[in-house]
Amino acid sequence: MDKELLLKDVYEAMSSNYKTIILVDCVNENITVYRKNPLLPQEFWDDIAQNPSYDHLIKSYVSYMVIPEDREKMLDTVCLSSLKRILKKQSAFSYDYRIEISGKLQWYRIRITNLSDLNRFAVSFEDITEEIRNESAYFKTGHKILIIDSSKKDREPVISEFSEFYTIIEADTFEEGLISLENNYEDISVIIMDLNMNPETVVGLETIQGEQIKYTGYDFLRRISGVRRYSTIPIISCSANPKIEDTIKALECGATYYVAKPYNVEMLAQTIRSLIRLQRSMALINTAEKDPLTGFYTKDFFYHRAEEILSANPETEYRFVVTDIEKFKLINDLYGIETGDRILRHIATTAARVVPNFIIGGRITGDIFVYMQTKVTQNREDGMKVLNSLLENAPVPNLVLKHGIYYPDPSTRMSVQAMCDRARLACESIKGMYGVHCAVYDDKLRKDMLIQQQVIENMDIAIENDQFEIYLQPKHDMHTDKTGGAEALVRWIHPELGFINPGVFIPIFEQNGFIKKLDLYVFTKVCQTLKRWKDEGKQTIPISVNLSRRDFENENLYKKLSQIVDSYGIEHELIHLELTESALSDNPEQIKSTIKKFHENGFTIELDDFGTGYSSLTMLNSIDLDIIKLDMSIIRNDNPNSDKNILDFCMQLVKILNLQTVAEGAESETQTERLKSLGCDYIQGYFYSKPLPIEQFEQYLLSEKG
Repeated sequence: MDKELLLKDVYEAMSSNYKTIILVDCVNENITVYRKNPLLPQEFWDDIAQNPSYDHLIKSYVSYMVIPEDREKMLDTVCLSSLKRILKKQSAFSYDYRIEISGKLQWYRIRITNLSDLNRFAVSFEDITEEIRNESAYFKTGHKILIIDSSKKDREPVISEFSEFYTIIEADTFEEGLISLENNYEDISVIIMDLNMNPETVVGLETIQGEQIKYTGYDFLRRISGVRRYSTIPIISCSANPKIEDTIKALECGATYYVAKPYNVEMLAQTIRSLIRLQRSMALINTAEKDPLTGFYTKDFFYHRAEEILSANPETEYRFVVTDIEKFKLINDLYGIETGDRILRHIATTAARVVPNFIIGGRITGDIFVYMQTKVTQNREDGMKVLNSLLENAPVPNLVLKHGIYYPDPSTRMSVQAMCDRARLACESIKGMYGVHCAVYDDKLRKDMLIQQQVIENMDIAIENDQFEIYLQPKHDMHTDKTGGAEALVRWIHPELGFINPGVFIPIFEQNGFIKKLDLYVFTKVCQTLKRWKDEGKQTIPISVNLSRRDFENENLYKKLSQIVDSYGIEHELIHLELTESALSDNPEQIKSTIKKFHENGFTIELDDFGTGYSSLTMLNSIDLDIIKLDMSIIRNDNPNSDKNILDFCMQLVKILNLQTVAEGAESETQTERLKSLGCDYIQGYFYSKPLPIEQFEQYLLSEKG
């Protein structure tokens, strides 16, 4: 195939907004990379260069970028064998998924398009986060008309006809048109564009392998046809002396209507008015229609109907309930989408029948429903009866529903959407909590949510400005009666909010993934501290650093941390890596493999929180561990006179496994002596010292020498 035509074909198919573009040869199953996403490390691209096959690229990409929940389904959907089947029946295919960057969730789309050479297709990866965020604006109609036409003479009669009622945006080039569209898409009612303006080289957009791409009207149509935020804007394409094939091509590329130039202003005016009326009618239909699957109102119309009911009955007390099906994605994967749909229908129809004082119901999105009721006073027993009734005869057993409730405050004027958002926040606050099915939005939850929002808004700048401080808590060596190590703990000192409790921000970071960035920050600070002690001739002792279960999502964790330690010239033995028992349950095989690599290269591995109930004895025996840290609850609840003493059992077990022990939470001399008598190796607790800032910890070490 001609190289220039192929490059043009790739560009027209994929456009310039895609982060990565590759060409796939279906015969040889190999790939050619045209554009590289800079978010992916060079080692990724080096690996692909060594093995330039499509399936290898997808597997590597998914492991690097895609969140764990979306990986398996994405691999099944976009593997080469699946795409070959799909592209036999259709010319293009796309799939949306989620990635995580710096602890923030983003939406991406992979788009696959057949090229004119039927043995090849182009694959691209696009960031669609903004499209998702702006979803509520898709059905809006505006008060602006965008005209893309290099002829000022041709534009003038259109401007004269419509400027009284619409703001006219003029663009001389397709590039200007793209910029104007992006800046005004929520307010644009219609686009009028001349297809046959002279092709231009778009400034600021990448060329492909040195080839400058000329941008035509058809390219413009292709460029915006796959973007959902533009999808409801009618496009009138125009040209002088149009041929029938030009008309067909324009419509295929995404135009709504085709007219000839010079413009017949009266005819153009009627066309524009008709298209705008149609657009508004479609927007109204999409807002007003009921969800075809469940029969409940769609989200927007639920809000509209609820507002009407509230306005008509100002003296009546109501409440809003949001219901979410726990782990619905997993249910879809296990039982299939058809069964998932049956579950959704069952919940909706049953709710309308059994929920007390039910007025209307809506489907907010996916598996999330909302009901409006007159105010209900229920005891726990009555409430549980209703919850159980919702699940009677469900298509799948053992479903778990979570419910959030909001009672409107008559003294506060708030939109129904805001009320439902509060009910949804209450629902989300109990996700993953066993045995808890219902939560009411109240002031405490509101404060918690405000704190959570403050934490999320400030976390990135806190890293940049070194607001996170490292504290070290001594580990007292019971054999030498001196400090034999320390654990690095992180404290957040915000310049305005003050001290933020780790119990507040750590769970939030665990949930949104920012913990990976924070753990790396702490790890680096510990290495810097050890290097400084070494350079200053001070005593160096091992420091343990906590690793979250989220850290092990990175298959290259071993390489990353090893590179950091080596860059500071620190002996690997000075770094102890702590992981919690809960981490072992997530992906045991991958974690075992990673820990083995750490262990083989001199790192000491500590298992934190031992005794909290996650680990199996088999798991303990199969992982390369050095130290077991007894959870402080075991120390505090110790009863030496009991026949079923957990502390005695744990110490015997650790000795059988030939591991060292660290006891956390020892606060008294009695506890310390008891642990010493059982042969505990290290004690970490307030009896010896609380966690200290690094400078105070250094003074603590000096005081031991004195």
